[in-house]
Amino acid sequence: FTYRSADQQPDAELFGRLGETTTTHILGNTRQISYQYDAPTGRFSGLTLGTVTTAEQMQQVLLAEFAQTDWLVMSAAVADVKPADYSGQKLPKKALPTSLPLAFVPDIAAELGKRKQPHQRAIGFAAQTGDIVTPALEKLHAKHFDAIVANPIDLPGAGFGSPTNQAILISASGKQEAIDSCSKLKLAHHIFDFCSHL
Repeated sequence: FTYRSADQQPDAELFGRLGETTTTHILGNTRQISYQYDAPTGRFSGLTLGTVTTAEQMQQVLLAEFAQTDWLVMSAAVADVKPADYSGQKLPKKALPTSLPLAFVPDIAAELGKRKQPHQRAIGFAAQTGDIVTPALEKLHAKHFDAIVANPIDLPGAGFGSPTNQAILISASGKQEAIDSCSKLKLAHHIFDFCSHL
C-alpha cells in the first residue's frame, strides 16, 4: 500500500490474507485506500479497487503512483517466474513440450527501491523456510527497504492460508523485534507500530 500524509489521499497495494488484515488496520487510520489485486473484492468499504492480472500491469500502476507516495508496503510478490511461452488455445497432449521454459517477471520492489526518495519509506516482506533472518536481511538491503517482515512458511499456524502468523521485524538500522504467533490482524498492528518509529 502507499500512504500519503493527512492532507492527501492514501493508496494501498495489498495482497492475500495478511494484505487484507493490514487493509482492515489501515482503514481505521486513513480516508481512502486503493487496492491493486487480480480479482475484484467487495470486502472493504472506503476502498478504491484497481484490478490487475499480470506483474507487468502491477508494475505500471505502482510506477505511476510511486512519486506521490510516502509509504509503500509490499506484502507479497506477484511471482518470481512465469511460463516463457503461452498458447491461446488448448494444446493436445502430443503437442505438449517435455520441459517448461520459464521467464523472470519484473522485480517491482527492486525497481521501486531504486526510485525511492529520502522522504519515502518502503516496507517489504520475506516469506521463508528454515533460517528466515539471513535471506530477509539480503532482501532488505538489495531492495532498499526501510524495514522487512520475515515470516516462516514452514511452521504450523504460520504462512500462507493460515489465520495466524509469526514474524521477525527488521529495520534497515538493525533493530529486530520477534512477534510470536498471533492473528494476522494483530500482526498487522505490530508491523505498523514497528514501522511508525522508522
